[in-house]
Amino acid sequence: MQTELQTLEFEKIAQDNSYGFLIFKPDAVEKDLVESLLSHVLCSEPFARQSEVVDLCILEPITEPEDLRMIYPDLQGEIWEANLRLFASNYTVIAVLKGEGLNVWEELEKIKGKVQEKPECSGLKDGIRGLIPTVGEKAPFIELRMKKTKGIALTQDDYYRLARNLVHTPDTYEERLAILKLIQKYEQTGRCI
Repeated sequence: MQTELQTLEFEKIAQDNSYGFLIFKPDAVEKDLVESLLSHVLCSEPFARQSEVVDLCILEPITEPEDLRMIYPDLQGEIWEANLRLFASNYTVIAVLKGEGLNVWEELEKIKGKVQEKPECSGLKDGIRGLIPTVGEKAPFIELRMKKTKGIALTQDDYYRLARNLVHTPDTYEERLAILKLIQKYEQTGRCI
């Protein structure tokens, strides 16, 4: 049986705002938070009555820089290097959602929340990128607070640990199209579970 992604043209899906993409990063997988985060999205308004998951792909660790460029086409420098290490460390899960009469892309942006360039303990906005530690995360928060208190500059990896940036959504048509092509590539090469 073919999934919706296999039967429709990628360009049409990428242009259609009734589709949205949630990319659960390897740290969300490692902390076993994918199901909780996806449930949070699907049970929240307006998704609860108007949306469904039309495809779910569990990608093997992304070790090729050109594959990660399909998710993050514009990252550079230290943040790019931190993402290379992160995505090579564990599986990545991509959920494709579709909503009837709903701008899924826009609603996902609201739920995801925004991260400031250099988040501090209170520097994140609303959304599932919140700074409330999950079980077992208290020690890293204390360690980072101690570094900051001592005047030690925090690295990009430290900011990742602080921000718990567990979910990504593509921002443009080109990024959405690239995500679809990444799913297709991993499915065709047997690296999508």
